[in-house]
Amino acid sequence: GKSVHLAFYMEALAALVRGELASPDPSAAADPPMEAELLAGMERVGAPTAANILQKAREIGGIELWACTASMQFLRLTPAQVEPHVTRLGGLAAILEATIGAATTVTF
Repeated sequence: GKSVHLAFYMEALAALVRGELASPDPSAAADPPMEAELLAGMERVGAPTAANILQKAREIGGIELWACTASMQFLRLTPAQVEPHVTRLGGLAAILEATIGAATTVTF
């Protein structure tokens, strides 16, 4: 299989650390009634949240979850806050080097 690298930057990184990827729409996390309605709709159709998908990918293996260190500094996040949620910390150069030659690149 192919290895997968997902890089989290800025607001996506903040949402990951805050646990908001369990919401169908991280922006709805600030509006509990909207979030509840979205979650109920997702359950009806069997749609997974981003957190569900990431958990399954971790179980299968072959995935690297990156946190951009510049984003961490901007958001004032410490390694202790971020490391439980990712497999690697790195700047843009390190992320680009790790993904050289990738057929597909996805960033958040």
